Amino acid sequence: MGQEHDRDPREKPAEKHGVDIDARRERVRVDSFLNLVGGIFVVMDMNARIMLINKAGEQMLGYSSGELVGKNWFDHCVPPAARENVRQVFSRLVTGQIEPVEFFENNIITRDGKVRLIAWHNAVLRDEHGQIEGTLSSGHDITEHRHAEDLLKKQARVMKIINEVVTVCNETASFHELLYLVLDTVLDLLGLDGGGIYLVNESTRSGTLVCHKGLPLDFIETVMSANLDDGRNQDLLRHVPIFFEHVLEYKPEMARNWGFKLMAGIPLVSKAHLVGVLNLVSRSRDTFSDEEREILSLLGKNVGTAIERTIAEMDLKESEARYKDAYELASFYKDLFTHDMNNILQCLLSVAELQEFYKHDPGKVDALENLAGTIKLHANRGSKLVSNVRKLSMLEDSIVPIHARNLDDALAESVKYLLKGHPSKKIIVTTTGLTGEKVLANDFLVDIFDNILENAVRYTDRDHITIEIMVSRVVLDAGARVQIAFFDNGIGIPDDIKLTLFTKDRKSGPNKRGMGMGLSLVKKIVDKLGGSVYVEDRVPGDYTVGSKFVVLLRPSS
Repeated sequence: MGQEHDRDPREKPAEKHGVDIDARRERVRVDSFLNLVGGIFVVMDMNARIMLINKAGEQMLGYSSGELVGKNWFDHCVPPAARENVRQVFSRLVTGQIEPVEFFENNIITRDGKVRLIAWHNAVLRDEHGQIEGTLSSGHDITEHRHAEDLLKKQARVMKIINEVVTVCNETASFHELLYLVLDTVLDLLGLDGGGIYLVNESTRSGTLVCHKGLPLDFIETVMSANLDDGRNQDLLRHVPIFFEHVLEYKPEMARNWGFKLMAGIPLVSKAHLVGVLNLVSRSRDTFSDEEREILSLLGKNVGTAIERTIAEMDLKESEARYKDAYELASFYKDLFTHDMNNILQCLLSVAELQEFYKHDPGKVDALENLAGTIKLHANRGSKLVSNVRKLSMLEDSIVPIHARNLDDALAESVKYLLKGHPSKKIIVTTTGLTGEKVLANDFLVDIFDNILENAVRYTDRDHITIEIMVSRVVLDAGARVQIAFFDNGIGIPDDIKLTLFTKDRKSGPNKRGMGMGLSLVKKIVDKLGGSVYVEDRVPGDYTVGSKFVVLLRPSS
């Protein structure tokens, strides 16, 4: 038998050494692959010990190569505030109580204490028997992406609020409405209790409160005007917002008296000019967020521009209205003067023709004398027309002082003038009702009565003209008034003309019944006196038997 040789003891170790070499080679290949991965790649066992982490992950966390292997992931890489919650979720995951979530986000903490947001993809590792033995997670840093996303959302919120306020500004018709809608919108959007808007006079470095909401009345009384040279208000002149947080420390009287905890003053700026200040208060909050501060700063610029634009538009509209009014007034005077003067001249021409016809007839001597009286009457009418134009112009251009006037004296003067101006007509004027009344009026009071009485005489087809004047007191919503009613037996005024009798003249020239500027003068004088005038049928429902003109004036006592 051949000699039995002993097995070389190095044969088995050599075989094992070959396996280890293969394992190391595989590990190197895996490490090389993982190190090519740009994000973090980590393998943990059942106790959350780090078994493997790639180079990018170590660098992201601020550790050197291999330093984290064997360390507990939660103790070293999860922010303290989140550790317990994340640890519990991990425990339930590796014990099979919950299914792994393929994708989720959570924060990690670096060696130097910085917090980064990671988007993770996760899987569990199982042994050959299907039992969970650890986890495999890969993630990438989305911190900057999330910051950019949050910034965009913040800017979107800011712009949404700005757009809402700007929309309010653009859609508002009146200046007063603009201010209140802006204030309401800002208070609602930011959840504040109250505020106000000041308009600023830069030359006097002062502001005047023009609108407010949610402010106590006794507080409003103390802040109706603002000195912008006072304390921190000077920042507003430099277009810098001022925020009083924890008001008790800075303005203790505001906190004690009205319970304010938070206050702000926002400069409303347009084209480098301070046009106003938006003041805001809160009784429930102590601070403004950075986002709210940004919103308010941007609002100041947008609202300031809107206010200045609205003021400019108002000034332009007022200017246009004045020019338009002046043009219409000139046309009104021209048309009325031309119309009424033409009537007077036509009458004078007719008188001249009659005089030419009568002068060769000895039997027409009396008629010629009457014609002379007619000429005088129409001359007086022409003089009255010129006087009315002058008075209308005075009423347009100036403020005539108002004082107590005796109503009886003014009516007596007008009746005397009427009868003297129509000597050939049969006119009966009676006055009934209250006597001794005094009204708030001016020197034009007589002109009101002159024109109403003159129309009663001019527009009648009756031989006997009767006019009844009735004075009484009435109580209206606006208060007590002295009522002077004129009842005549003239041709009357149809309902369609009544509606525009006092208001249509300027736009349309002389009205259809040729009443000229007399009633326009009446309306304008009465308006200046704070009264009113209207016309109705003397007998309700039948305009053909005469008219009833009613003038309402304020009593002097």
